[in-house]
Amino acid sequence: PGDGGMVAGRIVNPNGENIEQVSVAISGAMQESMITGTDGQFQFSLDMGANYTVTPVKDMNPLNGVSTFDLVLISKHILGITSFDSPYQHIAADVNKSGSITAFDMVQIRRLILNITTEFEGNDSWRFVDGKYEFTSENPAAEDFAELMDITNLATNMMDVDFVGVKVGDVNGSASANSLLGAEVRNTNGALTFNVADQFVEAGQTVSVDFTSANIATAQGYQFTMNFAGLELANVVEGVAKAANFNTNLAERGVLATSWNGEATADDVLFSLSFTATTDGLLSDLVSVSSDLTDYRHE
Repeated sequence: PGDGGMVAGRIVNPNGENIEQVSVAISGAMQESMITGTDGQFQFSLDMGANYTVTPVKDMNPLNGVSTFDLVLISKHILGITSFDSPYQHIAADVNKSGSITAFDMVQIRRLILNITTEFEGNDSWRFVDGKYEFTSENPAAEDFAELMDITNLATNMMDVDFVGVKVGDVNGSASANSLLGAEVRNTNGALTFNVADQFVEAGQTVSVDFTSANIATAQGYQFTMNFAGLELANVVEGVAKAANFNTNLAERGVLATSWNGEATADDVLFSLSFTATTDGLLSDLVSVSSDLTDYRHE
């Protein structure tokens, strides 16, 4: 009204879902900011004829929507087995913002899944693309797409400025965008069962436990947290899974996290764990599986 103008917009993910808790800042002739709600919308009343910059930022809960399944999809893309079908997948996979998708991105994602790190180095947990931007190349991550909007000489009473938000690391787009939605369940093929020989152990005894799976050939990957009590972890012995597939930092507390993707057969030993018992008992009573450190459903 009068000499004022309105700059407003909506922020959605590539699935069209509203993104909340985005901090949207106006800088220039006026300095203001606001946080989007569950409708993903923002608006500012500004003076006409001035210059402004609209910048959205959201850097929280980097594990939201990120799981080993994303590593499966990135690996297939890198190997040329199944390429991404959306430019936003390229941006999500390029977690180190190098402009290309490589094994280094996968390393960062796996370390986040395993809770070895708690954020993406050199990147926010969300990136935002001008809603009107059209990608033109086969490598969208390398394009100079606008992550903010510059307004020169605001000359309209109502200006729409929309953005598409991309959750970094979440290639399949299943992160929770707002509190009215939940993270989608990724596992459509059922549970993966591990075979472990149960045995009674006595305090002071050292035991080696091999982990195999009869249906591992049909699985593309897994992630879980192993909890153990009455046992001290002495060593993780590599099999199909290597040292980089584990987080042993909390082993003294009886917690071991693992994330693996690749190919294996029922005859393969996926990995072995060497324990020293501190109490008497059955292994099946001393070891359990959870998602304590490896839960991707973080809002």
